[in-house]
Amino acid sequence: MRAKRKQPKRKYACLACRTEYPSRNMAVNCKRTELCRMLNHPSKERRRAYLSQNLVTASILYCMYPLNEQASSDPIRDLAAQIIEATDRISEQLGKMVVNPGLFEKEQAELVDLLVSIWKPGGFFGCSEAVETMHILAFDLLATLEDMPKEIVGPEFIALWKKLLDLLAALRDEFHEPARYASWEDEANGPLGRLREAIFRDGPKAARNPLRLFLANDRFWIAASSKNEVREILKRELGLINPDICGIQNSEVMENGMSAADMIALAEGQPGIVGRTE
Repeated sequence: MRAKRKQPKRKYACLACRTEYPSRNMAVNCKRTELCRMLNHPSKERRRAYLSQNLVTASILYCMYPLNEQASSDPIRDLAAQIIEATDRISEQLGKMVVNPGLFEKEQAELVDLLVSIWKPGGFFGCSEAVETMHILAFDLLATLEDMPKEIVGPEFIALWKKLLDLLAALRDEFHEPARYASWEDEANGPLGRLREAIFRDGPKAARNPLRLFLANDRFWIAASSKNEVREILKRELGLINPDICGIQNSEVMENGMSAADMIALAEGQPGIVGRTE
């Protein structure tokens, strides 16, 4: 009787220096060179920027591939194809961030399981719910990226996400259906809330940043901790979706003589609308 041939032990290599290790965990934690440390040990902010973009693009592609193949409308198929192409360009740009994608296998697998549990493959593309959800997720992400340091998220990322957001808005409008998320409660309890929790893990439960002043649609002065919070306030209180939001420096002085810091003080520590332009 022949003895069984002993299988060689699998080895794992660091993506930067190619040093082999006996376990995957050791490979993704390699620190041999400066490039290894940059690739395998990104800062919290770089890690967050990479992971959130990676998970949102994955969610969008989950919806767009079947839509591109199955939609009965030519404009919908064409827009889905353009969105797929736009996400490809974002993925190419993510490759330049020098972050090891192997660090996020657990998060990616959990996201796929969540998407499948919300929308069974091939069974949900006759309605606008998934498209509207992806549009709001992309808006949330863009607002988050715009608040990050430019050395981590440069203007090339912002431009790509703005273009993708426009394409998603055009696709949403092609369905000619009422908004699915009519209230903040609908957002929190539906697919959007579940996906937000999985993608923006440091979002609603994180410690609040200091209030800053924002101008929305050149009309509303809002004290909030981030552009994402501004969007939430405007949707909840005024029903506005996809507003144009601009951050204001605390030292900036308005025409009435008040500084941005003075206007923030009007909020008394609570985020909300503090004024309107004339």
